[in-house]
Amino acid sequence: FQHNYYIPLLLITNIGFTAAIGWAVGDIWGVMLMAGLVRMVLGHHITFFINSLAHMFGKQPYTDENTARDNVWLALITWGEGYHNYHHIFQYDYRNGVKWWQFDPTKWLISGLSKVGLTSNLRRIPTLTILHAEVMMKFKRAETSISTAVSSYGHDMHHDVELIRHRFKQEYDALSTTLNEWKTLKEQAFLLKKAEMSQKIHDVDLGLKIDFRLIEQRLQAHAERLEIALRGIPFVKSAY
Repeated sequence: FQHNYYIPLLLITNIGFTAAIGWAVGDIWGVMLMAGLVRMVLGHHITFFINSLAHMFGKQPYTDENTARDNVWLALITWGEGYHNYHHIFQYDYRNGVKWWQFDPTKWLISGLSKVGLTSNLRRIPTLTILHAEVMMKFKRAETSISTAVSSYGHDMHHDVELIRHRFKQEYDALSTTLNEWKTLKEQAFLLKKAEMSQKIHDVDLGLKIDFRLIEQRLQAHAERLEIALRGIPFVKSAY
């Protein structure tokens, strides 16, 4: 609809509505200027914050392979677009604020419109894939922090650092086991769905869903243990 009637919609929403409000209050040109031109300028500048400020300030919980960052303050004025680090690594997800508590009205609008058939085929990155990216970034930051601590404290912290490295190595080995099981489970899921008769698909899906949920819980546990380990080490914490 909006593609077929773009010009009429543009004129009605940007000129018609503002002119009508201006006529109602007795100042057509004043309202046209403030609610039309100024609004458009501010809207464009705030929107373009995403490709400027969101590449300068914020956190990188999913990847540091690019400069994009998640910035909660930008999300507030850009209707959720401020969660830019997530968007760059998972471009096909219709969400930007993937956590339930993150302010992303655009996500809620798109999801709501899907309930009445106005949007469809919404793509969501699996929770396991998101958790995997988060955990790998935590390991990467931990290694960077430990290396920074070694260069800062030298031999005074050598023994403690080795213990910490050993602890993180154990956690990484456990994570590798979890990821290998996840990979095997995905292969099994593909083969089972390919081989099973249609009437058994539901049972297969239910069993796989339980198995994937267990893997998800283990990945979440890895992430939580890493956070606890880092918070309990003052010199690593200060290296962030």
